[in-house]
Amino acid sequence: MARVRHFYHGLFGSPDDWLPIIKEGQNSMVHDLYSEEIDTMRELKTQKDDALIGYSYGGRLALEIAINNDFNLSQVILISSHPGLEADERVEKRMWEDSIIEKMNTLPVSDFISFWDQLDLFNSSKIDGWLTQEKLLRSAKLLESFRPSQSNFQGPLLSINRHKITWVVGNKDLKYKKIMKDKIVPLEIEVVTVQSDHRALKAVSEIRELFHRKGIN
Repeated sequence: MARVRHFYHGLFGSPDDWLPIIKEGQNSMVHDLYSEEIDTMRELKTQKDDALIGYSYGGRLALEIAINNDFNLSQVILISSHPGLEADERVEKRMWEDSIIEKMNTLPVSDFISFWDQLDLFNSSKIDGWLTQEKLLRSAKLLESFRPSQSNFQGPLLSINRHKITWVVGNKDLKYKKIMKDKIVPLEIEVVTVQSDHRALKAVSEIRELFHRKGIN
């Protein structure tokens, strides 16, 4: 059993996203990316028995924390999360982030939802109407504070620590399935496929089963 389990939700998400899945307790810290300082979270000093669990954007944050701590922890579970970019991918990703942040800051929330739901990654699972204009603006600030385009793919380090890492991907998430096949499977890191699209937290029973197997629940 992990000493402290740190959970990180995705962009536009909330700590409540974990409620159907995890058993709350004294050794659980469900972080709120919108109320906590992102730099403080990134500077977390883990202990050898800690576990980091993140979904999507929160998984990218969890992986950075693990890397910053040289994987001084028990395990990392990354759900629908990107493993980082090669150098030649970062400029294009930065431009994409700039475009998204501009849309967040200027579009009415209904127009942004229409745009977001048409992206290939999300068009099979729509935003459920909970996104507000205020949260959209706060999301722009969050993305500006921690940009995935700043994260390098560190294959050798991931390979060395492969026994501590589990990646979860939805069977309908074609983009991330390809990333797993190209970047993660060759490193002999465990990849678990669940019945979902990119919003893999909706595969509640399968995620619960994985957490039970890993000693998270």
